[in-house]
Amino acid sequence: KVDGTGAFALLSHPRTLAMDEHGRLLVADRNQGCMRVIDASLPPSRQLLAVRLQQEERADRNAQLLLQKQKDEKQAMENSRKTQLAARVQREEQADRNAQLFLQELEDE
Repeated sequence: KVDGTGAFALLSHPRTLAMDEHGRLLVADRNQGCMRVIDASLPPSRQLLAVRLQQEERADRNAQLLLQKQKDEKQAMENSRKTQLAARVQREEQADRNAQLFLQELEDE
């Protein structure tokens, strides 16, 4: 859980620092699982807006990843069902062949 945004944001365990092409300082906060963006050129109210936009973009990416994961799981379940059905059909066909062979042996006796 992120403790705050803008001027109220605290760093819990900063891990990595980087500077982007716009001169903003990027701080990866390990304990809070977030990326802080520090832009001294913006007033605090604009910094808060920038942080909110980043959080919304991250939420959108997470939602897309979740939807893709659900789609992949659904496809895997469908593939599993198809495999199980094919195996069942093969077992039934083998049982039919075995029954026909048994009947044929009875007729031959």
